Amino acid sequence: MTVALLLLSGCGSDSVRAPDPAAASPPINAPMGQPSWFPIGPDISQPGKLADVDIQVLSLGSQPQWFLGMARTVSSSEYSTYWSRMSAGSPATRPADAQLFPAALPYPHSVQDIALRDHGATLGLDISTTSDPTELLLILNLSSPDQPLMREVEAGWTNALPFLFSIFIDGRPVTVTATSSETSGGAFGADTPYMIPLVSQGSTKNWQMHLDARSLNAMLPDTRAHSVALVAAFSNRQHEVYFIGDGPSLGSLVQPRGAKPDSQILVRSQPVQLQWTGERWLVSNAQSK
Repeated sequence: MTVALLLLSGCGSDSVRAPDPAAASPPINAPMGQPSWFPIGPDISQPGKLADVDIQVLSLGSQPQWFLGMARTVSSSEYSTYWSRMSAGSPATRPADAQLFPAALPYPHSVQDIALRDHGATLGLDISTTSDPTELLLILNLSSPDQPLMREVEAGWTNALPFLFSIFIDGRPVTVTATSSETSGGAFGADTPYMIPLVSQGSTKNWQMHLDARSLNAMLPDTRAHSVALVAAFSNRQHEVYFIGDGPSLGSLVQPRGAKPDSQILVRSQPVQLQWTGERWLVSNAQSK
């Protein structure tokens, strides 16, 4: 969308933070190239059921997504200019008191564009095989020694997990073009997004997720042996369908009434290496901190 590109390009480089120097160096065998980022697990309509994903066998999504940005205030004239660009906008539907835009979160050109530590937060990813050859066990540990972490949810539509995953096959990134940007949540009504506590200051939250390995096999180009690397990323805002050329739909970028500017947390894990033998999955490195 041209309008989406206008808004994203207007944010410039101010939204790009310098990575933590102690965590910026990529691992020796870091996967290179720009990947797509995929969710694991379904979108759910009731945020109160987020914990239910712990007992499900989850699938890797085939539709690429990316995280939205946190709020920044804009002037009335800038907001009026934005609203006039909205193809579906009209005076009757314009919320007069909504004058917050996100500072667009840049789409990474590589996993190295995402820091291993952000505002003190770190993300660990481990993967292991299970007794069921069709399942892999993913363990994610999100730690925040310096501040509590929140995550965004929305009644009517919420990502089941606050993570996205990039995939590299034989050293090459999996890249898929998005085909839709439809969500069921409301922009300014009862379904307004809001933040809920996720990790308290000085603690670590653990997720143990059973992944349907067949959804990972579906990413492979054929049934022969392949080397695969997975990288996880976390942000405190929701992720949604993202068109790399144009960014998210412009309508999704306006913050809800009552939203407050806040710190964007964006952090990734080290890559975890797996091997597909042609018959089963093997994990090359069980610890990836």
